[in-house]
Amino acid sequence: MRNPRLTHLLPRLAFLPMLLFVLGVMAERTPVATAQSMAEQLATARRLEFGGEWEEAERFYQGVVQAGGEHGQAARLDLARLYERWERYTPALETLRPVLEGQAPARAWLQQGSVLQALGRADDANAAYGRYIAANGPAAAYARVESAKMQAARDDAAGALAMLSPLLDGRGPDNARRAPCASPDRRPRRSGTTDQPRP
Repeated sequence: MRNPRLTHLLPRLAFLPMLLFVLGVMAERTPVATAQSMAEQLATARRLEFGGEWEEAERFYQGVVQAGGEHGQAARLDLARLYERWERYTPALETLRPVLEGQAPARAWLQQGSVLQALGRADDANAAYGRYIAANGPAAAYARVESAKMQAARDDAAGALAMLSPLLDGRGPDNARRAPCASPDRRPRRSGTTDQPRP
């Protein structure tokens, strides 16, 4: 005589292979969907920043940062740049710190140098720019010009000329002549807090 409980259970077990198959497909697709979602959120944050909606951009950047991974690191660098444009220099440095403690991409040193320069910390800024230049970053010409400006401001003409010499004798990148001609940042639509004014 067949067990009544077993008879009741058999129809349910018939669906078990299909259930396992569906769960397997979902497990394979979930990381891809998550990565795509992070990429979309990062793109949204950049559009909002470009449009001047900096508070909304900050929220999206922070969401991607918390997710970590490659997109999280890119979002962290973008968020630090946003904070600098917002003149929120302390959060900018705090946002960069985890990146600089590891195998930092060259862009992180450029961003740190820019923030430190805005804070008037010339020695630290020059050190960060130097790391970026040594890494042969694509904006090395800009970093050299900014370093030279800080040295010239301290009446170190020789140091400024030494920093600019690769650009002046034609050994710099093609965009060297355009490096000092940066367009001004667009101002935000909403006011933000200011840690310290630019010198």
